[in-house]
Amino acid sequence: MTKQDEQIELFSDRNLQSWDKNILKTPKERYIYALIRTLKLVYSLPFKNALLAIGEVNNIFEVIIIFNDDGILKVADYKRNLIMPKNDYYKWYHFHELNVLNKFEIYALANFIKDTDSAKYMYDYLIFSKEILQELSKKNYYEYLSQKYDENGLNLRNYTWLGNNCDGIFFNKSDYSHKKYIEIMEEIANFTKNPDKESEYIKKIPKSAGYLFSHPDFEEFKFYLISNMFKDNNIKKELLSNKRYHHCHVNAYDFARLYEKNTHKDVYIVSGQIKANEIDYFYHSWIEVKSVKNNLVMDWNENLIIPKEVYYQLFEARAISKTNVNEMEEIINLTNKAGLNFNQMDLNYFGQEIKKDLLKHNTLIKK
Repeated sequence: MTKQDEQIELFSDRNLQSWDKNILKTPKERYIYALIRTLKLVYSLPFKNALLAIGEVNNIFEVIIIFNDDGILKVADYKRNLIMPKNDYYKWYHFHELNVLNKFEIYALANFIKDTDSAKYMYDYLIFSKEILQELSKKNYYEYLSQKYDENGLNLRNYTWLGNNCDGIFFNKSDYSHKKYIEIMEEIANFTKNPDKESEYIKKIPKSAGYLFSHPDFEEFKFYLISNMFKDNNIKKELLSNKRYHHCHVNAYDFARLYEKNTHKDVYIVSGQIKANEIDYFYHSWIEVKSVKNNLVMDWNENLIIPKEVYYQLFEARAISKTNVNEMEEIINLTNKAGLNFNQMDLNYFGQEIKKDLLKHNTLIKK
C-alpha cells in the first residue's frame, strides 16, 4: 500500500451518526441525500477550516467538503462515501470547481432560502453566492452582511461559531425513517406537559413524588418533574406548557442559581448538544447536580429531573462546557465590570475562556 492509498478512507468510517452511516452504505441513498447532508455536515462535523465546494463532474452539479487534515487539504464526498487528498480527488474525478463557500456564506444563503422559501434554486444560489450576497448586502437585507461588528465589538461574521440558526435550515423532517425515538420523546414531552393524563409508558410511583418510565425499546428509569418543586402557579404553568422552550441558556443559569441557593449543592451549568431527531442535534443548556448517591440532570426545557447517565443516553447529550454556578456569577460580574454585554448563551459555552482573557488583561476590568 502506497502512502497515497493510506490517505484514502471511507466517509462512513468517520464519527458520524448511525443514520448517516446507514445511508452511506447504499449508493442510491447517498445520491438522494448528498446535497442536504453535505450542507448540514459542513457545519456539524469537527472538520478544520471546512469549506463547501460546488462543481461539475460530467455535466452534473456536485457538492463536496474541503477541510484541513493535519496539514493536508482533503475532500469529503458524501455521494461517493469517500475522503481523500483534494488534488488527487480533483484529478481523478475531473472535478471542475465552480465556487467555494465558507460557513458564513452558507449561513447567509440558508437564511435567505428559509425567508424566501426558494430551496428549489439551491444549486444556482451556491454557484452564484458571491453575487447574491453582494446584492443582499447593498440592499441591507441582513444586518450582518453590511456591518462587521455589533455593539459589543464582536465580529458579526462569527454568527456561525456554533452554526447559529442553521440547525434546522438544512434538515427536512420527512428525511428520517426511524420512528421509535420520536415515539419515546413525544411520550415524555406530552407527559411532562400534562402529568395527569394517562400515559402508556409512564406510571406514578406509589407513595412517591416520582414517576417510572418503561418502554420496550429503552431501559426503565425513574424521574421527577421540576414543576412539582414550585408552588408558584405562573412557574408551574410555564413548565407545563410550550412556554418553557426557546430560552434554555438563560433558564439553565437562573434555575441553577435558585437551586444552589436553596440546597447548597454542587451545581453546574452545562452547555452542549442534544438530539433533535434521528439525524441531527441542536445546541442546548441544562444543569447537573452532583450527589452522593447519583448525579442528576435538571432540564427546564423538558421539565425533567433525571439520572445523568439516563439523560445522556436518552438525549444523546454531548457536553461542550461545564461551569459551576458560582464561577458563572463571577464571570458575569467580570464582564459587567469590563463594560461587556455577552448574552447568556455565549457565557454558558465560552465563559471560562472569557474569564481567563479578562484576568490576563486587568486594564479591561478597571473601567
